[in-house]
Formats: sequence, C-alpha cells, structure tokens
Amino acid sequence: MKLTVKLPNFTMTRGQVPGKRGGLRSLRRNLRKILLWGGLGLVFFVFFAWLSLPTRAIAWRIGHEAKAHGYIIDVEDVSISPFGGVTLENVEWTFAPSRPGQIPTKFVLDEVSVDISLLSLLVGNIDVELEAILDEGQVTGRYYRGGDESTIEVEVADVPLYGVPKAAQSLNAPLRGVLAIKVDLTMPEHKFADATGSIELTCAACTVGDGVEKLYVPGSQSLKSGVVIPEIDMGTLAGRMTVEGGVATTDGPIETKSDDVWIELSGTMTFKDPFSKSRFDMVLKFDLSEKLQDESEPMRFMIQTANPKTKLDPPEKGLGFRLEGPVAKPRFIGIKSKSRRQARLDKRAQQRARDERRRTRSTARTSPSSPTKGG
Repeated sequence: MKLTVKLPNFTMTRGQVPGKRGGLRSLRRNLRKILLWGGLGLVFFVFFAWLSLPTRAIAWRIGHEAKAHGYIIDVEDVSISPFGGVTLENVEWTFAPSRPGQIPTKFVLDEVSVDISLLSLLVGNIDVELEAILDEGQVTGRYYRGGDESTIEVEVADVPLYGVPKAAQSLNAPLRGVLAIKVDLTMPEHKFADATGSIELTCAACTVGDGVEKLYVPGSQSLKSGVVIPEIDMGTLAGRMTVEGGVATTDGPIETKSDDVWIELSGTMTFKDPFSKSRFDMVLKFDLSEKLQDESEPMRFMIQTANPKTKLDPPEKGLGFRLEGPVAKPRFIGIKSKSRRQARLDKRAQQRARDERRRTRSTARTSPSSPTKGG
C-alpha cells in the first residue's frame, strides 16, 4: 500500500515565519491609537483646565503681593493665553497722600499686557515683556533674568506730564508737557548696587502752574504750605545719566532755559538693594527771569524772602536746593544746609573730640607727681 503526504510550500512566506509580521503591524497600529487618543485627551485636559482657571483669584493674588511690597494696586481680572500671554484688566494704582488732608490719587489702566517667554522658563531663565497703552502715550518694559545677570529696559513715550500720577499729586499745581524716559540697566549677580547702563529723560514744552492752584514741593520746609504761582514756561528739559557700579551720574547738568525760568539739575543717585533704599544726592538750582518777577509780585517776594541757606552765591543768581534721601521719601534742603549724613558725621566727630578731652583730663589727674630735686 502506497501512502503519500503533501507538505506545505514554505517558499510562499519567503523564508519568514507565518504570522510574525502581522503581529508587529497590529502592535504598531495599537500604539498609534493609544498615542492619538492620549494626545487628544491631554489637549482637552489642558484646554478645560485653562478655561477653568480662577482668574479673579489670580488677580486678587497679584494685588495682595503688591500690597505686601508697599504698593496699593488692584486688578479686576486676568486673562491668560496658553502661549504665555497675560492681560491684566482694569488695573488701579492708588497713591497715598503726599500731605495731610489730601485725597489719594488713583491711576487707572484699562489693560496691561504681559508676555512671558515659555522657552526661557524651560531653561531656567525669566524673560518678561510688558506693554501698557494709555489714553495718550505708551509704556513698555522688559525684564530678563539669566544665570548670572539681569537686565531691565523701560521706555515711556509721549506721555503727557499731567498724566504722571505721583508728580501731579505731589506738586498739586497743573502740569503740562510731554514726558519721555528711557532706562537700560544691566545688573551683575542680579544686584542694583552693581548696575551699569543709562537713564535718559526729556520733558518737552513743559509748564507748571495756572495762577489758581498752589504749588507744593515734597520735603521742602519753605514750600510746605504751598504757594500760588502763575503759569511758568519751563521750556524743554533734557538730560542723561550714566550708571556705573550702581551709581547714576548726570552727564553734565540737566538744564533748561526759557523766557520765564532757568533750571539746572546735577548729581548722583546711588542704587541699593532693594531699589526702594536707593538714595538721591543731587543739586537743583533755578532762577526766575526779571520779566516773570515783574508780572508776578508773589514770585518776586518768594525770591527776595527766601532762606539765606537757599540763596546762590554770586555770580550765580537764584536759589539752590539739595535733593537727598531715599527714592521712596526724598527731601529738599537749602544748598548751604548740611545733609543729614554730614550732620551725623560732624556730631560723631564732636563727640570723639569731647571724649578725647575727657580722657586727657582724667589721665592728668591720676598720674603720680614727679619727685622734687634734692628731696
């Protein structure tokens, strides 16, 4: 009996084990599905988490942190972009009164846009840009913090002088003109005390006073009660300060001269950490023209009856003041007055001299008498 067995033709698989390739394809297909659905789930999670952000709570927290650092700032709401953009809505900055009986001044911004670089955050750096659009003018800024230094850039462009809240509040008299400020600082080891860079200031077509409202000068004893001044044309005030080693020094006097007044400002500003402890050490000189004094008797009276410590020595004419103290609370004193620092140094020197005289007298009383000759 003849038995015949027919074996399968393995040449159909081209030398591969049947079913193995199909398993790999299925595995890849399943992995793609898992990754696709997982990615969609992550996108929806981030989207709904973004929609559910407690923006009003974040706005409250911003105001709380500002108050903790001495600034009265309220933010109504915050809108956050998933790409790093943040918009603060209805920002209200309240300035405390500069003198008794004054109503606090509020500075309101409809929107403040903040752009945070997510790529910088991923590598451990901070890169933030800020932009505030005012009714008139614009304020932009940038803060970058790297591994070993920080930079600050601020630009104030075409802002009306009456729109600068602290200046208008402190001086009280109406202000007019266009203000521009440009700040560019680099801080090694993130310290203001080591900063380098520049500060530029321009006030174009500036005027102060209207013949009705009183002018007050913060920290000035002679003008603490205020004085009514006519409208004074200050012309265009422009200047630059160079910052080296944490000290900003005027590049020559910051000066303006018009038909009404001559003004000159010079000196230094020493940066400290924190910045609120930075100190002014500057000199302000000014003189009113004969034309203005003829037109305004109070102005002539103010110049003639000024404290002798404020009067400039010939050949200069007019009054001079020293601007000193921390930036948070500066004060004006007569140019011939001693600063608080100098007064303290003089007092210590006098005390040392008294102590030395006292020690000398004590030593003379306690020393033994010298022996007499022939005794």
